[in-house]
Amino acid sequence: MREGRRSAWAPVCRGDLAVTAYGKLRGLSVGFRIAQRPVLRAGLCMVFLAAALFCAPAPLWAEVTATGDGNPSFTGTEPDPWTVSGEIRIGNTGTGTLTIADGGSVSNIYGYLGYSSTGDGTATVTGTASSWTNSGGLTVGRYGTGTLSVADGGSVSNSIGYLGEYQISNGTATVTGTASSWSNSSKLTVGRYGTGTLTVADGGSVSNTYGYLGEYQISNGTATVTGTASSWTNSNKLYVGNSGTGTLTVADGGSVSNTYGFLGEFTTGNGTATVTGTDSSWTNSAFLYVGRYGTGTLTVENGGSVTGTKGFLGYDSTGDGTATVTGTASRWSNSDSLYVGWKGTGTLTVADGGSVSNTTGYVGEDPGGDGTATVTGTASSWDNSGGLYLGGDDDSNVGGTGTISVLDGGTLSVGGDTKIYAASTLTLSGAASSLELSDSFTNEGTLTVADGGSVTGTTGYVGRYSSGTATVTGTASSWTNTSFLTVGRYGTGTLNVEDGGSVTGTDGYLGRYSGSSGTATVTGNDSSWDNSGGLYIGGNE
Repeated sequence: MREGRRSAWAPVCRGDLAVTAYGKLRGLSVGFRIAQRPVLRAGLCMVFLAAALFCAPAPLWAEVTATGDGNPSFTGTEPDPWTVSGEIRIGNTGTGTLTIADGGSVSNIYGYLGYSSTGDGTATVTGTASSWTNSGGLTVGRYGTGTLSVADGGSVSNSIGYLGEYQISNGTATVTGTASSWSNSSKLTVGRYGTGTLTVADGGSVSNTYGYLGEYQISNGTATVTGTASSWTNSNKLYVGNSGTGTLTVADGGSVSNTYGFLGEFTTGNGTATVTGTDSSWTNSAFLYVGRYGTGTLTVENGGSVTGTKGFLGYDSTGDGTATVTGTASRWSNSDSLYVGWKGTGTLTVADGGSVSNTTGYVGEDPGGDGTATVTGTASSWDNSGGLYLGGDDDSNVGGTGTISVLDGGTLSVGGDTKIYAASTLTLSGAASSLELSDSFTNEGTLTVADGGSVTGTTGYVGRYSSGTATVTGTASSWTNTSFLTVGRYGTGTLNVEDGGSVTGTDGYLGRYSGSSGTATVTGNDSSWDNSGGLYIGGNE
């Protein structure tokens, strides 16, 4: 090709020349600089250009597309950034779809997915720097069906967030992948009057102030936080089953945090939380209520962890709270007291190597309260660094009913005083089942040590200012006191040692002080009550 003639597509190539194909390929400029060459034939230019197009990485460009039914009307491919001065409805009365990809951005005031009862709206925000900014609220499923997906580093932000706002609505949100986020500057409700489902996975994050799963009576809200570095952060309280039904699952290294936590807040509320898997955690910086006025169920398993300050199972008279901590390294840690059946009904089970810890423990503390705790299985433990009170409080006020069973190798430990009130029962049964006491033990109810169980402590009382019965029965069953044991002190006490059981201490007292009554029966082969000091029957010693 002679100089002065050009192909239909190739620019002239001479001297110090930049060769550019079409100027720009959807945001990608391709060019060469050919230095110190008097003239290049067009064919050689074509070779260089073809090589550039072949070797260049595939171009990426921001994308905002909106299709189907919506308000404002969609054009298909929207401008990037797409700024709407009012609200956006995806799926206003029909089916609509919004996609924000590869760094695209959309901003508006209010956002709706599935606005009316016939509306079905889907929004996908995917890719690094892709964003959807709502200066007002975002509703996923207002009266209709809404679906929100945030993935691969995309972000969504708004003030209030709703998934399933009104009664017949259904809203679903999934936030998945490292750096993917949904930020609510105000509260987030999953199931306000309708049905809401939230999934946070594979390093995604969701944040808000107050969190609700099942806010009102007819609602249903479910949240799952799963995978390492996946998180749901509530800067204020979290309600699981506020007045409706709520379900929270934290799995495989996910984390949830809040101030106060509630499972079953109001009388119609039913809240369930499961924390499962190594490094899975639910952190309450304040109290955790399981069955406050409603019904609550907490399960910690397979190495999961729950922490808080005070814990309540069955807070009020209508409250019914159940907690199960099971499996090696599974734990529920309270930096303050734990109440099992405070005014309501509470049930605690620690099994198969799980652990529970707190300062003072109360089982059936308030009148009307009914508390039951079971610690079962080797390496299962409930550690009270303070006192432990069954059927009353630490000020000698009689409460409700408390029942504790330590079975099959479980361990119950108490750092302060332990007291069993009149209507309450403590049972240890099975080899290696143990009650470890660091301070005085008072039994005004019923203590049973059987089948190889053991109690170790300092000072013991059976029937102190009231009536109490203690039975130690079966081979290898034992009650060991490093100080004295009094059976009947200003009250009526009964001690039974049977079928190979043993009781030891320094001094023993039966009916100590005026008006007291103490009875001891030692029966069966190898049964014993051994006092290294003296044994005093009646009197004021």
